[in-house]
Amino acid sequence: MIKIIQIESKQNRLVKHWKKLHKPKERKKTKTFLLEGEHLLQEAIASNLSIVAWLVMEEKWGWFRSRFPFKQFQSPIYLLPSSIFRSLMETQTPQGIAAEVEFPVNKKKDCTFTGTTYLLLDAIQDPGNLGTIIRTAEATNVDEIWLGEGCVDPTNAKVIRAAMGSSFRVPIFSGNFAQIIPQMQQQGIQVISASPRTTNNYFHYHYSQQVAFLLGNEGRGVQPKWRSLVDAEVSIPMFGKTESLNVSITASLLLYERLRQHSFTCKGNQHSI
Repeated sequence: MIKIIQIESKQNRLVKHWKKLHKPKERKKTKTFLLEGEHLLQEAIASNLSIVAWLVMEEKWGWFRSRFPFKQFQSPIYLLPSSIFRSLMETQTPQGIAAEVEFPVNKKKDCTFTGTTYLLLDAIQDPGNLGTIIRTAEATNVDEIWLGEGCVDPTNAKVIRAAMGSSFRVPIFSGNFAQIIPQMQQQGIQVISASPRTTNNYFHYHYSQQVAFLLGNEGRGVQPKWRSLVDAEVSIPMFGKTESLNVSITASLLLYERLRQHSFTCKGNQHSI
């Protein structure tokens, strides 16, 4: 039987717990995060993520019941006054439904790389950028994303919203590039970084069947210690007075050019926009 529990006080221990989930340290400790809004919650369910608890604004109870087959799940449902619910959310106009959700479990027993396309992200700090990159990664059949030191937490609410559900499906790992890059190269993966300092045009360069793109921090680009390890650098031609592109746009250009060169060989269903 589903538990439906009314919460009336901001001092409730669960309210305090959910509030703490805005902090990366707490999310890492509990291995859960807060997910808000119908679309993302439906994406989480479709991706078989475990729902720890439902949070529903009192006046949205009827709507929630019509949109979610909650009787299929064993998670308790907490009804919250509007003021308490809004205090827990980071959006200005919350939809009135949220959930505490367990992280997607991405396990890698060893550093064997059998896919064709990888992303290595060096200290990407803007949540919107990381989320957009993750979304683009799913659209272009990226097998794994590796986050280096200094990257924004992938369970950050803004990252999750920008990724639009792709965070639940694309394997994301954290690792030391000093180890990851040589291991990839030993297994035949070509490691390419984007740089304005090279004359290798990104759409003239031939990418191998297995490739990893290394993209750097919004301000400083790829750190020199990682640039020294790559197989090649490519640049995106710039006209006018623009000096650089947003890192998420750079990722999109590189990934789609790689797909173009390899005849759009895709693992799943192909769609167009």
